[in-house]
Amino acid sequence: MIKCEVVVSDKIVWNTVDVVSALTNAAVTDQCIIMDMLAEGPDFCELNIADFILQLPHLYNYDLSKITVLTANIKQPVMKDINFKKKFPYHWIKSTQQRCKSANIQKTLDRIFGIFIGRSNQHRLELSSYLFNNYNLKTNQTFHYSSDSDYHKNNLGLENLINANIDNLLPASNFILNCPITRNETVTYPISDQYCNLLSEYNNFFVEVVCETFFSGETFFPTEKTWRPIALGTPFIIQGPSWFLKELKILGFETFSNWWDEGYAEDPADHQVTEIKKVIDYLAELKQTDIEQMYKEMQPVLDHNKNLFFNLQEQDVCF
Repeated sequence: MIKCEVVVSDKIVWNTVDVVSALTNAAVTDQCIIMDMLAEGPDFCELNIADFILQLPHLYNYDLSKITVLTANIKQPVMKDINFKKKFPYHWIKSTQQRCKSANIQKTLDRIFGIFIGRSNQHRLELSSYLFNNYNLKTNQTFHYSSDSDYHKNNLGLENLINANIDNLLPASNFILNCPITRNETVTYPISDQYCNLLSEYNNFFVEVVCETFFSGETFFPTEKTWRPIALGTPFIIQGPSWFLKELKILGFETFSNWWDEGYAEDPADHQVTEIKKVIDYLAELKQTDIEQMYKEMQPVLDHNKNLFFNLQEQDVCF
C-alpha cells in the first residue's frame, strides 16, 4: 500500500512530481495507492494530473480500482473505476463557530462592500481590482499580495487574466501597484489564523464579496470564507463553483435573491465574475437609505442563517 499526499489549489497540484512518482510506483509494482487531498475539496477530474491517471491502464496495465482518493469534495463526479471517499469539510464550520461565537457586530453600514483576500488567483484579482478602481470609497478590503513574496507572485493570477483575453489589464495593474492592502492584521498563513483580526471589520460594511477556494468543475467545499459572513450576520455574494448557492440551500440556508439577481451562481466560474460585477454595480448605485432599508428587510434571513449555523452539528451535514 502506497500513501500519497496531494497539495492542491483549484486545478493545480503543486507537488506534481511527487504525486506522479507515487502513482507510477504503484502502477509498476501493481500496488494499491491512497491519494490524500489533505481535507481539501477540488474536483479531482479537473486536476492537472487527471489525464495522466487515466493513461495508467494503457501505460502499465494498471487497474484504476486500486486508487482511493480521500476528498472533502462531497460532489465529486465519478471518475472511471477510481474509489472516492468523501467527507464534508465540517472542520471549517467548527472552527468558525469557535472563533466567531463571541463577536459583537454592530453594523454602521459606512461602506457597501467587504472583500478580504490573502492568497490571490485570477477571479480574486479581477473582483478586487474592480472594487478598488470603481468603488474604493465604498469598499472595505484587504489584498495581501506583495511583490517581495514568491508565494504571492506564484498565486497572483495575472497571467490567467491575460490568457482569458481580458481586454484591459490596466485596472489590475493599477490595483497591484497599491498592494499589499491590509488592516490591523498579523499576516500569517493559512489565512484562517486571521479570523480574530478581521472580525471587527464586519462592523462597517453591508455585503461581503466572498471568493471561495475551489471553483472549477463540480465541487461543494464551503470554507471559513463562506461561514464567516453567515456567523457575523452579513449578506454575501459568493464567487465559487456553479450551483454553490443551491447547495447552501440544501443545508437549510437562505440567500438574497429577493434583493438582487443571484443568477451568477448558476454560471461557470469563468463567467461568474462578469455577472457578479453587475450585482456590484447595482448595489453601488443605491442610496444609503436604500441600503439601510434593504439590510432591515433581510434581518429575518440573516438571523435564520446565523442561528442555523451556530447549531449545525456534523451529523447535520452528512450528504
